[in-house]
Amino acid sequence: MVLLSEVVEHHVDSHHHTDTDHTELYKVMQAEHDAILKHRSGTLYRSKLWSSIAPAGNIYRYVGLLADFRVHSYDLQCQLLQVADKHKDLLGAQLSQAERSAKLLELLKSTTATDAEGGFISKGWLPLEVYLRDGVDSLGFWLMPEDKQPWMTQTFLALMICTVQIVCPLLILLDEWSQPSNKLAVFQKFVENLKFSELICLGTTSAEKCHTLMGVLLLLLVLLIIRSYVQEQRAHGYKSGRLPTNRFWMVLGAVTNMWSAVVVSLALPLRFWDEGNSTSIALDAMSLLFLFMLDDFSGLACVYMGKSDESFQRDSAWNKALLSHCPVRLEDFINERARTADELWQIRTGNDSTLLASRPGEPERKCKKRLARIYEETTGLLDGDYHMLYCTSADKSRVLPDYGDNILDFLMANDRYVSHDLGACGPIPMDGSRPAVQQKLIESIEWNRG
Repeated sequence: MVLLSEVVEHHVDSHHHTDTDHTELYKVMQAEHDAILKHRSGTLYRSKLWSSIAPAGNIYRYVGLLADFRVHSYDLQCQLLQVADKHKDLLGAQLSQAERSAKLLELLKSTTATDAEGGFISKGWLPLEVYLRDGVDSLGFWLMPEDKQPWMTQTFLALMICTVQIVCPLLILLDEWSQPSNKLAVFQKFVENLKFSELICLGTTSAEKCHTLMGVLLLLLVLLIIRSYVQEQRAHGYKSGRLPTNRFWMVLGAVTNMWSAVVVSLALPLRFWDEGNSTSIALDAMSLLFLFMLDDFSGLACVYMGKSDESFQRDSAWNKALLSHCPVRLEDFINERARTADELWQIRTGNDSTLLASRPGEPERKCKKRLARIYEETTGLLDGDYHMLYCTSADKSRVLPDYGDNILDFLMANDRYVSHDLGACGPIPMDGSRPAVQQKLIESIEWNRG
């Protein structure tokens, strides 16, 4: 049995094999180039577009996106039930409320959306269909989908990862701080005895020098990884502040990552001081990085979810696009003059793609959308000074980004410099032999007791 992917792979290889002067390769490159720049199409163009709008994914952002999605679904479903009751004479007074709302949703899918001149736009209205598709249940302030098992798994996993990323690095730091090998326990004595010769000392034997050199290189490498990761997360946080998402999960993820970065950076030198062989140092570095990046989709805890950065960015960008064309009030799309059920929905857009609402005896007006520009701003969506008015219901709204996003950005910027300053650590003398390590521990105890 030959899979389709294998057939395509063989065809491509054969085609490239006959391309002796790169003519066909250039044609393929030119076609992709034109598709991106001239036609704004193709996988690469869409992938770059999603990544320019949304941050890379992790468990906190993913759960926050789903939680925010359910907020809009629940609000619109409640409004749909109210509309179904209001127009029960047209929808069928003998039907139950749930049956009337289901019928109203089916009528939406067959309604024709038109522009200002009456031209055809689409059959149905995708933003409303998406948010009204799946049921949402309410339990206090918790909004849960009808299929609760995936929701419980994802929420429990996110909270568990958060607990591990907060508690485990702290326990490692406290444990290493209490070790006799910690020369920072008596900081004043450490500063008094700190000499330049100690900073450049690699050891007395070849084994000690190799051991120390490996420890220093791994320490600098891990700190560089953490610093680069924090810098990248700061850019992702900037994008998150301009996306419709759940504030609780966004703040929780940002604070957890900042805490983990600082504590892991502090624990690394102390942990390396306590190791007596190169293998243990390498395993320590990998273990701390594992804890630090546990929330990423590439981490072992989240890999089963089958999500990637690209798929999360696409979902986030789609959600933003849907909300930008979704009305806050469902009644703005209802025809109050309707005489039959088929005439209930009335979806019209203006020449500038704005949604239009009309009421009997009132002039046609712009419909309030769930995500819209504020104060008639015209700056590009990737400019640093643009703002959006984000509405989760008729009486709840906020401006994106807000002051909380600026505070998180400030904290993330300072968090990056912590790992940068720790990278200035010099060589750490270590012995590879167990007797030498035991002797060093004894000397460290006596030195600390001083």
